[in-house]
Amino acid sequence: MSLDGYIARENGDVDWLRMEDLTEAADEMKEFFASVDTILWGRKTYVKGLEMGGDVGMYGKKIKNYIFSHTPQTSEHENLQFVSENIKEFIEDLKRQEGKSIYLMGGGILAKTFFEAGLIDEIILSIQPTILGTGIPLFLPHERQTELELIDVKTRRSGSVQISYKVKQQNKEVA
Repeated sequence: MSLDGYIARENGDVDWLRMEDLTEAADEMKEFFASVDTILWGRKTYVKGLEMGGDVGMYGKKIKNYIFSHTPQTSEHENLQFVSENIKEFIEDLKRQEGKSIYLMGGGILAKTFFEAGLIDEIILSIQPTILGTGIPLFLPHERQTELELIDVKTRRSGSVQISYKVKQQNKEVA
């Protein structure tokens, strides 16, 4: 995200992302994706990934992809499923299954839904040294305050910072 908290321009463009940062983080990302067997996508984020040249297996052929959409859809790919059912029930069922980590790769709307349902255990943010001024925010207004515990901070030569937090508490109502 940008330093001022945006994940894309208002029109959805991510042309401001620094590709040298992605190149620099490639080994870390490879290690991270080895620990993941499930990716949860917001529909708009998934479509944007496809527009940027990705495909169903863009993060590995053995990774199951769930795309959350209000409109029921089907997929011909075995590792891709559209989800339009109750998110909390779906994720709680998914968490009970054997497997590796689950990665949320959605936008602000999906993140808000997950936060408010108490479904996020950890947050990893890559903050780009860019101030957009306006755009699509990662964090939308919430009805609950979320307390975090710092796990790790990494700085990159490109100027970006990656911050990892454990979610400690998600039960305080915002006044």
